[in-house]
Amino acid sequence: MTDAFLSDFSGFDKIEKTFYGKYPHYIEALKPGATITFTFTGRKLDLFCARTKDSGDILFSIDGSPEACVSTWDKYCLNFDRPAIVPFSPWLSEGTHTVTMRVSD
Repeated sequence: MTDAFLSDFSGFDKIEKTFYGKYPHYIEALKPGATITFTFTGRKLDLFCARTKDSGDILFSIDGSPEACVSTWDKYCLNFDRPAIVPFSPWLSEGTHTVTMRVSD
């Protein structure tokens, strides 16, 4: 996520621990309803996340669109945790976009 601007970070915590040995820290939300809002410049948005036994669904809206849902859980989570790339959008028009993500119930 280049040129991203974070404007809301309610219910998320910054974890000062490496994320699968690749990144120095990550953010985590443990309660339903936690939200994060940011802007980015580009044409596509994917979420780099962890798929774990306690993963769930994320609701998201891009540029005020109706909320859509993506799951960060699948049947393989029962056996092992792993990083994953979860697509959030088809190709968007080039420009600046605002995204709100919310942890579902």
